[in-house]
Amino acid sequence: MKDNLFLPTFYVELLFENPPEYDKYKILSRMENSGISVEIANDSQEFLSFAFPELVQGQKELEACPQCVIVKKSEILEENSYKSSFEQTWDWPEKDKSLRKCKYKIIFSDFLATNLDNQFRIKHFNNCLISVLDSMNCTAIHWVTSMRLTSAVHYKNIVSREHQKDFLFGALNVRLFPMNEHSGEFLMDTMGLGAFNLPDLQCYLKKTDIKDISRVLTNYGYYLFENGNIIQNGDTIKGIHEKQSWVCGLEGSVMKPERSVITLELDCNNHITSSKSSMHRLHPQ
Repeated sequence: MKDNLFLPTFYVELLFENPPEYDKYKILSRMENSGISVEIANDSQEFLSFAFPELVQGQKELEACPQCVIVKKSEILEENSYKSSFEQTWDWPEKDKSLRKCKYKIIFSDFLATNLDNQFRIKHFNNCLISVLDSMNCTAIHWVTSMRLTSAVHYKNIVSREHQKDFLFGALNVRLFPMNEHSGEFLMDTMGLGAFNLPDLQCYLKKTDIKDISRVLTNYGYYLFENGNIIQNGDTIKGIHEKQSWVCGLEGSVMKPERSVITLELDCNNHITSSKSSMHRLHPQ
């Protein structure tokens, strides 16, 4: 049975070197800069939450509005807490040194946000998360649903760029698994789209193609997120270059967690026949 990765809340774990401290008014002030009205909905021993009544027309009760929530209770990290995510984080060379310093974690999530458009939801989540990071001395972020670790500083620099072109930074991961040592075959997949009720992608490849395949999987990951689950079984899409094409097959994932994925296989006829062939998105650098 496939895991249901679509969650009523989208959340990350914030990792700290020292016990985290909270300044709710500083966070509130930063959130107000986004242009969306915000109020403190709850400030208890357990939770600090911010509500956005503007996002639900006619909603009078703050508790029923989309919110962003900080779970205040911090947990002490154990060694190898993030082994799987650590092994599948490829773009943070200093991760080992930074994570060794982290001793505490708290959870940051959205709440009552599933009715929001996916693109708006993740961009709103990013804005709120940056507000928290600007107000707290956070070292790293563990993206639970994508099994990825990012530097808090690098994440802020990436998603704060104009127009937030790389809005899935952190929320989407491309993983790599060796499958056959003798033939040099690997499997590469995306992780993170299932949290938004979308299929991930997977593809077999040779080692020499790792960088190119990673770029293409990221591009199509963004395409699915921006356009919805419109790739059908048997559709043919562009591969690494203009003259290469891949056939799409809807299957179960090879690697855990078990979930629905789109498997990309080289089209032996090497021509594009689907109306979806124009799909292409330049991944922001």
